[in-house]
Amino acid sequence: MDRLFFYIKPEKVIGTNFTLDAEESHHLIHVLRKDIGTEIWLLNGIGTAYSAIIGSIENKRVSGHVLRTFPGYGENMVPMHLALAILKGDRMKLAIEKATEMGVHSIIPLVLDRCIKRNLNTDRMKKIVASATKQCARSRIPEIAEPITMKEWLQNTDGTRRLACTLDSNVSINALNKKKSFTSSQSVSVIIGPEGDFSVREHRMMRDEEIDFISLGSRRLRSETAVVSVLTIINELINT
Repeated sequence: MDRLFFYIKPEKVIGTNFTLDAEESHHLIHVLRKDIGTEIWLLNGIGTAYSAIIGSIENKRVSGHVLRTFPGYGENMVPMHLALAILKGDRMKLAIEKATEMGVHSIIPLVLDRCIKRNLNTDRMKKIVASATKQCARSRIPEIAEPITMKEWLQNTDGTRRLACTLDSNVSINALNKKKSFTSSQSVSVIIGPEGDFSVREHRMMRDEEIDFISLGSRRLRSETAVVSVLTIINELINT
């Protein structure tokens, strides 16, 4: 039987009791038409899932009892962070949606030299992230930051393992993994530039910070394709 997933605010799970909010209750009662005794799954958005059973439907609210708790449900052992140049139109939406499905812990939009678009509706992106998180049954909703510059990103990620996907590199992620396993790293931060790649100035800034430059092959990929490609490979390395 397919699992039914619903968001629940962490404070709405008290001991072994839970109460869904009005929106999730409406979806369960009027859209899915479920009733008392139905087993459901709850995602609290900060890293925990619960299996539960509906015990009551009163005043348009669903409540019930938690059966089991699952810390870290659907999450990676090693946190992944994505820094992505702001892309035009639906390409940014697609990239953020897929990054969420691939398990990133946070998404940092970047205003880079070659970005055509230089602003982002982060409220809309947060809704996309929340929807994608629920769809793929993750227990943690990734954070999405306000857009920042390359300089700010370098300052904020000092001390983490940082990878830059660039056309100027011929080093594979597998080659880097042989030198130092990704499973031994506290976290991995990946930066992906716009269609025209990073500027000369940005390449220099990253080299000065000793960022690892990696290649995703000989073909020139769209930025949103690079997101899926690099996160798929890292997922494979950290989960094996």
